[in-house]
Amino acid sequence: MPPRTNAKKAKKAKKAKKAKKAEANAEDKANAKIQAEADDTMPSFDVDESVAAAVLAHVSSPRDRLALACVSPVWKNAVTSEGAWGTCDLVLDGELGKRLTDERFGRLLCYCGDVKHLEVCDAPAAEFEGNFLSDEGIAAKFASLESLKLTNCSGVDCTCVVDLMEAIDMAARPKDKRLRCLHLAGCVLAEMEFTDIETLNECLTADRDDMFYLEQGEKSVPSVIRVQNKANLDLWWSECERVVPTSEVKICNICKSVFCDSCAEGSFCDGCGEFICSECDFDDRFEVSCHGCGDTFCEECIISEEKINICRGGTCSDKEGTDKRCFKAYCEPCRKKEKVFYGMCAECFGVWCSDCAYDKDGPNLNVCFGQGGCYKPMCGPCAEKTNQFYTFCFDCNEAWCPDCDPGVEFYPHFSDLDGPFLCPTCAETQFSARD
Repeated sequence: MPPRTNAKKAKKAKKAKKAKKAEANAEDKANAKIQAEADDTMPSFDVDESVAAAVLAHVSSPRDRLALACVSPVWKNAVTSEGAWGTCDLVLDGELGKRLTDERFGRLLCYCGDVKHLEVCDAPAAEFEGNFLSDEGIAAKFASLESLKLTNCSGVDCTCVVDLMEAIDMAARPKDKRLRCLHLAGCVLAEMEFTDIETLNECLTADRDDMFYLEQGEKSVPSVIRVQNKANLDLWWSECERVVPTSEVKICNICKSVFCDSCAEGSFCDGCGEFICSECDFDDRFEVSCHGCGDTFCEECIISEEKINICRGGTCSDKEGTDKRCFKAYCEPCRKKEKVFYGMCAECFGVWCSDCAYDKDGPNLNVCFGQGGCYKPMCGPCAEKTNQFYTFCFDCNEAWCPDCDPGVEFYPHFSDLDGPFLCPTCAETQFSARD
């Protein structure tokens, strides 16, 4: 090919490349112009200080308030001004709790006007030691304090909380203006003394010991374990003269004495957690051990039959031919594991395991389990005594009580031999098959 022809082609290609580049530049400029116009018309969350303050009054979460402070200088000023949060709840959990330091808490407290509920969870021990509790002017920040919860704040000494309560004069407030809740689980307890527990107890709206005696028509004593887990103060002075948290305490259900786990001696119910100390325990106190796992259950758990069942028979179990009962007890998990089934008579309230219920010497427990049945169980002696005989279909193997009997009848004409008892549905099927 002649050199002149090659030069023409190269010049043409260069010109096309230049045109393509110019087209691309024009497109970029057009896109940039569109983006600039969009930025000019895009709604902004930036507002003046008065609007920011009004919005902030409706934001209750510290996490959300701190997020607003990152929007613009106006929001930052509105969020971080002295007392800008007003009367508020200061809840620092999750990542806020894990990243908390004494210095950061001091700044947060500065933003608050008056803290009603203070809660801190999982603060690092080396960074959060509660130094803020002794800051000057702390009383003004907690003038309306109603609850204080420090959970797993292992750097905070509980004696500092006692000092705080004294600094804000909590015990001198009217009874109904004191703390509804004071939880310090996971804080340092080593320096705590009996007088400190007494001081904290005085800072509560309701004396914790009074919770064991609730007015319900007349004086009654609720289960200690239920009161213990709902106590407004979660620290206790034990018989071994040290402070223990609720998770490590045993309280006698009779005398209300408090013991730590290692010092507690007596009877313990694995079902409900009830504890009877050795001083109050008595030989004839009724309790049952699970035949499977060996756990012990108190009389209340046995009566409720929600946690353990026992093959104890009923009032008719001493009658001739119905004296079968093994007294074996199984808790709910072991009952399912061992596949042991229990039935209770609705008349005498006797309870039998399936082996004893249908033994030749057993009560022959009937259950109304047929289609449309009420599932009412009744032992043989009670059925005979009340003249309530259960009917049984020999074809579908279902049974009914007299109230639910669909019309089970005797059909001797199916063969020359004695016929079976059949329910109407099975009888119709049998007739259809013969026809």
